[in-house]
Amino acid sequence: MKSLRSQQSGVGLLEPLIAIVILSFGLLGLAKFQLGMTAQTTDAQARLSASSAAEDLLTQVRVDLANLPCYQLPAAGACTNPFAQSQAAAWSARVQHSLPGFVSATAATSGNQFTVTMTWIGKTANDVRTHTVTTDVRP
Repeated sequence: MKSLRSQQSGVGLLEPLIAIVILSFGLLGLAKFQLGMTAQTTDAQARLSASSAAEDLLTQVRVDLANLPCYQLPAAGACTNPFAQSQAAAWSARVQHSLPGFVSATAATSGNQFTVTMTWIGKTANDVRTHTVTTDVRP
């Protein structure tokens, strides 16, 4: 007859093995959560950059209402001020470099409203992101 000790050999290793498997699943879940949070942070930074850039252009427009056609993108109307033209071009270049996956930036006037719209590709799901800001441009 076998002894009780020989029948139980290896049973003590089963509990640590189960604990390691449970710990591994927990760590994998934590890693996936961390990757998701990193992606969300990247998206939030892009939205913040877009908002800041839009406010920058809107501020330029409110200060220089006389040259409003110069700030419309793509250019619409006659712009007679080369400085305002260069400011709009510099703004467009900054936006292209600050947004990941930049697609387009438009700025247009409709009545007394000036609207800036920026579009880029998000890094999380490769979907299109759009940010639109509007201000009143009455003198």
